[in-house]
Amino acid sequence: AAAGGDGPLVMLSYIRWRGWLPHYDFQACGGGWGGPLDAIRQMEDPANHCARAEGPFPQGTGTLTCMSRALALLTARDERFGEWLAVARARNDYG
Repeated sequence: AAAGGDGPLVMLSYIRWRGWLPHYDFQACGGGWGGPLDAIRQMEDPANHCARAEGPFPQGTGTLTCMSRALALLTARDERFGEWLAVARARNDYG
């Protein structure tokens, strides 16, 4: 949102790459936070029983927060949000 663009809406999410078993009502199998190659390694590991899984596909995870572009920009520029974001980044094990 802060980078520009002309769209009125913004979607932010954590992305987790997951494999999915066909015909199992969207049953996830394998996957990780490290990107598609990490997910493929997990899917190919025989211990995970994901030989039939398809993918990996990106999956937005966590809560879905919808806001207008105007609110996203206001939040991104807010000093208190910036302080919170700095603490959250410092606590993030994955960079």
